[in-house]
Amino acid sequence: MDCKEGTISQIKDDRIVVLIERRSACSTCHARGACLSSDKDEQLIEVSDYPLGVQVGDRVRLIPAKGGSPLKAVLFAFVIPIILLAVLSIGMNMAGVSEEILLVSLVGVLLLYAGLLKLLGGYFNQTFKLRAELVK
Repeated sequence: MDCKEGTISQIKDDRIVVLIERRSACSTCHARGACLSSDKDEQLIEVSDYPLGVQVGDRVRLIPAKGGSPLKAVLFAFVIPIILLAVLSIGMNMAGVSEEILLVSLVGVLLLYAGLLKLLGGYFNQTFKLRAELVK
């Protein structure tokens, strides 16, 4: 994961809020004013691991904490649900289940998976943690 830089917009009790400006490839194009694509987007990210003495307006770099793998996040967010849906769809289709029951089952599995992810929120907060360091 590449490091993102941003500006501290708020300091809360035990964390800071960093404003990151995401830019598309269009933002560096010489003809960016001629097309209608939006070329920037802002995102607020809360970070609990940051250096002491930071102030609002300071520039920081966000880095994944040790053990935080972006590939693991993609696995939980996309790969596992797609595999669950594919296996359930193929299995129920081969068993001759009606489409209505198949649809309800797929929605139910997604809701159960979302509930499981919600229950494991503490694990994910520790695993996919970011830390901030001042930009010099």
